[in-house]
Amino acid sequence: SKDWFDCSNWQTLEVPDETVDVTVNTANATKNVEIFATSSKAPTYGSIAKCKNLTISDKEVNLQGSANNKLEVHGNLILINPGILDMSDASNSTPDGQLYLYGNWTNYQETQFKQGNSTVHFVGTSPQTVFCTDKTEIFFNVNLANANNPFTTNSFSSDLIAEGSLTLSNDSDLT
Repeated sequence: SKDWFDCSNWQTLEVPDETVDVTVNTANATKNVEIFATSSKAPTYGSIAKCKNLTISDKEVNLQGSANNKLEVHGNLILINPGILDMSDASNSTPDGQLYLYGNWTNYQETQFKQGNSTVHFVGTSPQTVFCTDKTEIFFNVNLANANNPFTTNSFSSDLIAEGSLTLSNDSDLT
């Protein structure tokens, strides 16, 4: 199946947790991956998909259709063309998934991220990079909840556009 929460879909026969690096590509996956809190297996994992680093290179990870669909990446997220992170159900009337990122965001082509009505939470504890080779990364909702105050990106970061809302949490400033 495509279900992230189905242990039979993983080489180790265990659903990843925050200590396991995940690479989604044709060498490791025969199908795209779907993260849905409504999966019958999701409650076993608190209905939250988790991994350490996530690299998507020539498959898709779908996190769409409900704000209850959540993914925590406790390291870095890397999108390598033609890999896609699809957080859009193509409906403007419904919220889409939520991504909690503790590390850096790297996207080699802006069109590889389909933001829909999603929310990306930057929740690291040190400066985080938002890098897109197209020089601009477009999000829908962005929550800068990094524990580092002020929320600081480094000189490698690209421009960030929030088409929905941009929220600074933790009484932060943005640098």
